[in-house]
Amino acid sequence: MCAGEPIQVYYSYPDFADMNGDGLPDLVLGSSNGRIACYENVGTSDTPLFESFEYLEADGEEINFYSSVRPSVCDWNEDGYLDILVGNYTGQIFLFLGDGGTGIECGGMSGNSEIFRIAGNPASGILYTEVTLDNQADIRLSVYDLSGRFLSEMSPGVLSSGVHLLEMDISSFSQGTVFLVCAAGAVRLIEPVVILR
Repeated sequence: MCAGEPIQVYYSYPDFADMNGDGLPDLVLGSSNGRIACYENVGTSDTPLFESFEYLEADGEEINFYSSVRPSVCDWNEDGYLDILVGNYTGQIFLFLGDGGTGIECGGMSGNSEIFRIAGNPASGILYTEVTLDNQADIRLSVYDLSGRFLSEMSPGVLSSGVHLLEMDISSFSQGTVFLVCAAGAVRLIEPVVILR
């Protein structure tokens, strides 16, 4: 319920997180309208009470994918601030990073092959990643599971401009889907990877 009325949206996809730091779980709700609503809990943990909601923004603009979205709140980069992963109808996964001051800041998204691509997906044993740089950049590859738990990292350091083929040992990983995050300087991009055993 919100303001005494049932919360009713099409293709609702809820998650719960303390979005305002008051110790109470708030409702974060994706739906078919493409926006992400946040319902502040003004009740208790055991008896939540929602009186109003706001649509989440990134970089000062309302997040809007114009179709069904599925948000998941976590601390993706383990900096102590809440981040949001958003899946949408295209199959891409978007990352919005919380900065602790102004709120959510747009991070990166999957599907951007101009900077990096996975050379072989599904992968088994070795994960090959191709990184293309216009200028030199400090590169870091990190792997997370579906719940946002950090699994592994590889830091080849500062690479020159050009194309680089990087290899990461994934032989100890369980079968399933993980997220590969490529950080190239200030740019952060994400790709899902299917691991086979």
